[in-house]
Amino acid sequence: MADTETYIRRMGAARRIGRGLLALTFAAAGAGLLLVVLAIAALNIRAVRQAVLDFSLQNIQSGEMQIEIGEIGGTWPQHLVLEGLRISDNEGDWLTLTRLELDWRPLALWRGEVLVDRLATDGLSLLRLPSGDEAQDDESAGFDIAASKVTC
Repeated sequence: MADTETYIRRMGAARRIGRGLLALTFAAAGAGLLLVVLAIAALNIRAVRQAVLDFSLQNIQSGEMQIEIGEIGGTWPQHLVLEGLRISDNEGDWLTLTRLELDWRPLALWRGEVLVDRLATDGLSLLRLPSGDEAQDDESAGFDIAASKVTC
């Protein structure tokens, strides 16, 4: 009889521990989801978007290549709007773009893909080819583009 009571107590304790671990797992997943939702909500605030843009541009600028974006908007992260894009090097601007709208699926990045549903540009000017090293391997610089529908 004592063995049965001990067994029942142990099983009850194991169940309580299992339930506690399950609750802890759900709480951690909920906290992670909440952080993602808050990050997306914050990116839809203009001042936060501009601060993230400024920080990102400072970190990707190289000695020769300079990127400027006047304004960034849209409904983040699926619908992005860039206005006033300029890319330049030591010789000056080589690409300008008045407006770009991008509808894409950011979760596809988890699969290693970039899925773009719509890309619309206005005022795209490629003034010249950028300066750079001419001895670049052609095979390493390529990528594939698949388009189901292209409209102009």
